[in-house]
Amino acid sequence: MKRIFTAILLFAFFIAEAKPTVAPVSLTCNDMTDPLCVSNVKFSWKLSSSVDAACQTAYEIWLGTTPGCNGNVWKSGKVVSDDQLDIALPEGVALQDGRLYYWKVRVWDKNDQVSAWTKPSRFTKSIDNSWEAEWIGTGSAEKRPFPYFRKTYDISKGKVSRAVVYLCGLGCSELFFNGKSVEPERVLDPAQTDYDKRALYSAFDVTSLLNNGKNCIGVLLGAGWYNQDTVWGGGMNYGMPILRCQLRLEYANGKVEMLGTDTTWKWADSPLVKSNVYQGDEYDATREIQGWCTASFDDSGWADAVKAEGVRPAVMVAQELPPMIAGQPQKALRMWKSSKEGNVWVYDFGTNLTSEVIFSGDFGRGVRLQTRGSEEIFPETGEIDISSTGFEHVGYQQDAYTFAGTGNESWMPKFTYHGMRYVELSIEGSDAEPSLATITRAPVHTAVTPIGTFECANDQINTLHELAQRTFLNSFVGLPVDCNQREKCGWLGDTHAYDRAADMSFQMNNFWVKYLEDIRTSSDVSLENTLHHQFYNYRFYYADKEAGIPFMIAPGKRLCGVASPDWGTAVVQLPWHLYVYYGNKDILEDYYDMMSLWVRHIAETAIDGIVYQGLGDWCPTFSSHEHNNSPVEVTSTAFHLIDLGIMVKVATLLGRDEDLNWFRQQEEYVRKAMIGRFFNPVQCTFGGQTADAMALELGLFPEDRKKEATESILYNIRTGHGFIDVGVFGMSRIGSELSRNGAAESAYKLFTKKGEDSFGAMIDSIGVTTLWESLPMKADGLSKSHGSHNHPMQGGYDSWIYEDVAGLRPFADSPGFKTVIFHPQHTSQLEWAKASVDTRYGLVSTDWRNEGGRLVWDIVIPTGSDGLVYIPEGKKVTVDGEPIGFPTRTIGGESYYVFPSGSYHIVSE
Repeated sequence: MKRIFTAILLFAFFIAEAKPTVAPVSLTCNDMTDPLCVSNVKFSWKLSSSVDAACQTAYEIWLGTTPGCNGNVWKSGKVVSDDQLDIALPEGVALQDGRLYYWKVRVWDKNDQVSAWTKPSRFTKSIDNSWEAEWIGTGSAEKRPFPYFRKTYDISKGKVSRAVVYLCGLGCSELFFNGKSVEPERVLDPAQTDYDKRALYSAFDVTSLLNNGKNCIGVLLGAGWYNQDTVWGGGMNYGMPILRCQLRLEYANGKVEMLGTDTTWKWADSPLVKSNVYQGDEYDATREIQGWCTASFDDSGWADAVKAEGVRPAVMVAQELPPMIAGQPQKALRMWKSSKEGNVWVYDFGTNLTSEVIFSGDFGRGVRLQTRGSEEIFPETGEIDISSTGFEHVGYQQDAYTFAGTGNESWMPKFTYHGMRYVELSIEGSDAEPSLATITRAPVHTAVTPIGTFECANDQINTLHELAQRTFLNSFVGLPVDCNQREKCGWLGDTHAYDRAADMSFQMNNFWVKYLEDIRTSSDVSLENTLHHQFYNYRFYYADKEAGIPFMIAPGKRLCGVASPDWGTAVVQLPWHLYVYYGNKDILEDYYDMMSLWVRHIAETAIDGIVYQGLGDWCPTFSSHEHNNSPVEVTSTAFHLIDLGIMVKVATLLGRDEDLNWFRQQEEYVRKAMIGRFFNPVQCTFGGQTADAMALELGLFPEDRKKEATESILYNIRTGHGFIDVGVFGMSRIGSELSRNGAAESAYKLFTKKGEDSFGAMIDSIGVTTLWESLPMKADGLSKSHGSHNHPMQGGYDSWIYEDVAGLRPFADSPGFKTVIFHPQHTSQLEWAKASVDTRYGLVSTDWRNEGGRLVWDIVIPTGSDGLVYIPEGKKVTVDGEPIGFPTRTIGGESYYVFPSGSYHIVSE
């Protein structure tokens, strides 16, 4: 009846007055809402409609310089297209650096009815090429407190309509204006890059803080990664902290004035006496300089800034990924007195978290509070156990604050971060007993927007999802770090093990784009006779490196050699996943040469199509790396085959016909080589659980033997530990491949297993709150010193939770969730499951329930998208109470119903 009623309504509309059925909403520029600083401008929007099956057939964009957006800069005219993502300006449309622009859009529906114009959105063009400021520093090379910089400007030439500060403080900085911290929640800004190649800068609108007359800009500099001169032997240092800052003033009369850093700026030692991204910050409030960043302050005793020498970035780029922020403070769940001498206490915050300690209280002048963070405690003593934090490499996660004695004081470090659940507090100079409020913590991470939700009837699956989410977020700190307490490095292999899962939960588009550029800038060097990984992580060889071939890590100076085949595959997989999950086609064009270079490089190192180098399926559940049942040559060759398959698709999309034939030939050559070398037809296996899961993903098994392949995996499990024995590459695949190839019940039992050798032991007996580097599957755990206890690479299984338990996934042929696949695999094992993803096209959701053998299912497909809905053959199906009447489409040998956009209530029995 719903379909008939909708049709009658639409017919009535056309008879009375044709009205548009679709309207653009949620406008973004470079995937940001009203951004303050963007470089290469791209427009996107979602669609809204009150009717099913609505779509866009054309659009028109106006761009202007007035709030009403009169189109005085550019008018696209009517463009016949259903494109909604990343619409770029045509060549010849020049934008002025630093200028504020407004844009709006309207769209036409399938009946050629045009919507109203949207309310104008805005963006400000970056100043990448318009800096009128010098790099400045203190000129001091000695160890001393970190510097304050300040400058007073007399702004009385007329009414200022807009004031924006552009700031790059290296290693990191905090901006003050007229006595106030401009964005006090920001930490470790800007994000880490290869500082000799490029640096990011941030923009701050300070119009509301402006005085008529004298105004003061103040900056506090910290060490960050630029001045990291302590850990890893001190070889990570680029130099002493430096600064570049520019104030852009727009006057009501149209005049623009630039005020930038130069040697007339002043500096003095700040109360920040120590700063290191690994070891922590120390602040001595007795050294505070009252009013130091106010216009009335007398800075005649301060030193003059000097032009910075040493390493200065070749390129300045607007920071388009979200900043790192400190969230709302959290109190500990409990605290207790330590058995150590002195006034020492231990706080338990309940979860392992990337965070900052916040010191608060009313202590006497000179009283010093010092904290050390840990992920674990010794249960028998209640003292902190720092063995998982890499103490032998990086030292304590330690911060300290000395009170000025001025009453209630509070301070939070801004230039470090720690991975911790427990905090040890030592109080020097006072016997006063602290409270839960003395030490709180603020969660810290890049402010990526949450877009995914999931919940089901099984508590253990819910907990596994929660663990993955927390571990992912803990690891987003301007780049995807391997761990938040120890190495803090962007290992390439870790990222492709879990990026697809993270893409369902968070808006990661700009984050991954930034990291890919980190990989490119790090790799853009040719070297002679440099370190390569031969086998696992202990056998190496030396050979020349071509520019463009990545290292194991990016960015920074700790690179750990040239990327192994199973780590470097990230340069192909990450751009492809950005295309599949976010519809970002431009990234394929931008990184095509690097992707192609990598695939050709691995082809040259292969012997008869087989790739023998690599670290292998890293951190397996039970086996050692050396005795993993999926050998290095299997997983490395499989990744090479994955990369070749991706390049066939990318070359086709981009029209690179000359390359396409080579990629196709190589893909077929390696496919045959892998089957011929590794496939055991008698046992129907490629040699291990991960090997077989990857072979299933690649379609290497004969179609009629896929069920045997899953039986081989399950036999390997039964004759081993009775549980999955895979590393991070298997962990991201084995659930989905079992579920999609006839072993859904077995997959469910593995992920919900309790007792010894299970996720249940990890959750119930050990009580993990994040995913460990090596997952502790036994009730007694592994040694508490065995690696870090926060490693996102282990969270790739969350793809199975979204895509197979909830049954929600993108379709590569129509990317970015333009077409949504709905295919839950576990409706026979679970009572219910639901999930949603706020895609770039709009909200996608699924909510299914098993009611006595009847599948009751509600789905939502955003306007402008469609859905491929799987319902087993032989079932009686109704949609909104009517027999299903949608067409079908066969994909991968399975039949799907093609649903247009809308909300649907499905019953299958």
